[in-house]
Amino acid sequence: MCKGTEASNNGATSECLTAAQVKAVNMLWAGLRSAEGEQLYPPLVPGGEAGPGGWANWITGLEPGKGVMRIWDSHSLSMWFLENPDWDYKTFKFDATNGFDSDIDYMDDKLGGLFNATSPDLSKFRRMAVS
Repeated sequence: MCKGTEASNNGATSECLTAAQVKAVNMLWAGLRSAEGEQLYPPLVPGGEAGPGGWANWITGLEPGKGVMRIWDSHSLSMWFLENPDWDYKTFKFDATNGFDSDIDYMDDKLGGLFNATSPDLSKFRRMAVS
């Protein structure tokens, strides 16, 4: 984190991060959580920030909202899961409120069986290997 002059001016350099930037990185490293603290999505692993294919491409992009994950996720959510090309990611409902499911519940019900690897039963793979 920035110390001394940089910290007092709230200015990050290539050598340090501001307090707000440190908070943002720690949130990425913690993973997505519900309001109750339940882990909803795994965290990013520290150490992948620099170098080719690092955060500059996938997470941050060269400007806000231009990272590959942001672009890919918005498109896949709007078209595959919600089937609404006009959907705005800023309206995503992480938590169920007023008796309505969250968007996470909706997507899990719709495609969880296809995308989630939560069953320890590997018998289908054994049958495939024998075939």
